[in-house]
Amino acid sequence: MKWWSRLSIVALVFLLFDLVWLGQLDRGGPPHVRGDLQGDVPATLTVPRPESGEVPPFGLPEPPPPGERPPALVLVHGFSGDRAMMSPLARSLAEAGYAVLSIDLRGHGENRRPLGRGIGDDAGLVEDIAAGVDFLRTSPYVDGTRISVGGHSMGAGASLSYGGRDSGIDAVLLISGGWRLSGPHRPRNVLFLYAEGDPQRTHGALAALAAELSEEGAPQVGQTVGNPAEGTGVRLVEVPDTNHVDVITADRTVAESVAWLNAVYAVERAEPAAIADPRMQAQGWGALAFLLFLPGLGIAVGRLATRVAEAPGGRVGQRLGLFAGALVVTLPLVAVEGPAEFLPLAVADTVVLHFAYAGGAMLAWLAASGQLALASRTGRAIQCGIAAVIGFAAIYALFAPLGVTFHRMVLGPERALIGMFVALFLLPFCLASNLLLRQGSTLRATLASLGGHAIVVATLVFGALLQITSGIVFLMIPIFVIVLLSFEIVATGIYAASRNATTIAILESLWLAWTFSALMPMLA
Repeated sequence: MKWWSRLSIVALVFLLFDLVWLGQLDRGGPPHVRGDLQGDVPATLTVPRPESGEVPPFGLPEPPPPGERPPALVLVHGFSGDRAMMSPLARSLAEAGYAVLSIDLRGHGENRRPLGRGIGDDAGLVEDIAAGVDFLRTSPYVDGTRISVGGHSMGAGASLSYGGRDSGIDAVLLISGGWRLSGPHRPRNVLFLYAEGDPQRTHGALAALAAELSEEGAPQVGQTVGNPAEGTGVRLVEVPDTNHVDVITADRTVAESVAWLNAVYAVERAEPAAIADPRMQAQGWGALAFLLFLPGLGIAVGRLATRVAEAPGGRVGQRLGLFAGALVVTLPLVAVEGPAEFLPLAVADTVVLHFAYAGGAMLAWLAASGQLALASRTGRAIQCGIAAVIGFAAIYALFAPLGVTFHRMVLGPERALIGMFVALFLLPFCLASNLLLRQGSTLRATLASLGGHAIVVATLVFGALLQITSGIVFLMIPIFVIVLLSFEIVATGIYAASRNATTIAILESLWLAWTFSALMPMLA
């Protein structure tokens, strides 16, 4: 048995044990329960541990007496996020004594209502937050007279808007976001947190909002102005060594949020709070085991596919140039909004259509120059398709459960259907890129493919900088890079075992379609 076989078997066994551990941790932790609110808003209510320390295996403990019920916070995710992403923060706040209701905004996570296409129209998001607040005001598990709202990025902006429309909200916690002041009321006790790695325009925008809200002059970074006990508190904080995403799970974010709520509700705490979610460690170990499993999976999928002859691997620079040219030349075709709206995925619709155009252009060139030779690179088409589907099924089954603190990766009916269409549109691009770049020896093919991935990322950045595509693409790029590099591990194994570029292309289109369909908001 070769080294990669032993490695993959050990990694798979470790991953399976890790998933059991992760499942136990997910069901454990502070008491929590999932459900739907009015308006079909999916939510998770997490409450502090009872004084006995006993956590029921399912559901919540008995409600505390009225005088002992904790204050509560409605916690909202950012664009392309969901409540799973916010769950480490929610659990950490619950460990510090606060009940937290995390919700999936429309178009996100398990919320099956689509997000509107209107720019700057947050009415639907505010409506979802209102459903959460209304639920808490009548819940026997929390003090319905002491409620705050907060969120990250887009969720921060929606929370600030809601705070200006509901005078009964005690505090607003904003993490790397906040659009504008709106509504008839001045939001009470607003905490502005932003990541050191956030764009400078975010730093400036939040500082300007803090100055506008303050009645005692603009707060400096790390300073509180006003009086939280009277509802006039404003605080501005920069969270060091963080970016726009990982600021959610930073110890400083938890400590500042808890300290702010303590000041608002006159709660004394001896030590600063910190992130408290052991699921994150289990998830990290599981992700490492998953990556170590991928080489063996690629070899196994390659052996299931038809082995084909190796294509010549010369003129790598010319082939990369053609690949880059196809992406650049077709970029203007998505510069005008509208053509991609038949794919109801925010931002990803334009990216997918761009890839489809580029793939069509490359396939046309390959056919015109007599280099397509699809049959020689495919073998038995049905067999290579079945091999790709089996490989994707294994990837989905093993990776989807790891999303408990990152993002929900399980596809509901609507997202699964969207994913099928996305895969069809991505297939020409994936097929053309693999036929064009994955030639010659395994090492040469892998290096050429990695060069192609770098060109794809550079083109996405170029399009966003020219405002041809949405600036939100910048937030997608880190995840996109991780997916491409993870896929390359599998693809290298498939190519080494079979040289079958078509099997690789089908698997790539399925993996990318799954990623887009799971992460990006559904649109009306």
